[in-house]
Amino acid sequence: MVSLYGNEVYRFARKLFAGASEADDLYQQTFLNLLEHSYVLDEKKNPRAFLFSIAYHLYKSQVRRQARRFSIAPQVSYEAAEAVLEDPGESLEEQAIKGEEADQIRQAVKGLPDKYRIPVILFYAFDLSVEEISRIEKIPAGTVKSRLHKARELLRKELERYG
Repeated sequence: MVSLYGNEVYRFARKLFAGASEADDLYQQTFLNLLEHSYVLDEKKNPRAFLFSIAYHLYKSQVRRQARRFSIAPQVSYEAAEAVLEDPGESLEEQAIKGEEADQIRQAVKGLPDKYRIPVILFYAFDLSVEEISRIEKIPAGTVKSRLHKARELLRKELERYG
């Protein structure tokens, strides 16, 4: 399972958490959870979505724990920069503009509340369907669609501020 889906689960964890160590922990916990609970993955039932579901629920649990802990002693975490894929045929100016736009989009997505951010990440970064996201988050498909719609509106407004 790790060899088949490990990279995608890790990328998902990195998009959820700012720090690499938190993402590493979530990645490891996801596969440990799979082993500890002896889940049998049926290839016909989309094991990729099931692993995302485990990671998502572990993430939500960790966020709740941190919220309780940090309500007593708040702490600031800084996000590591992500590399932008560059097209070697572009000029340096085009690469800079592309990188700047990608950074603005990343920042706008990161600024979304979790209920909008997570469906956006799953839908656009991991190409999951509305139905798969619905199963992962355990919410109706219509709710996923409305959250994606609202997220696009919020992102559009935020990106218009950048010009």
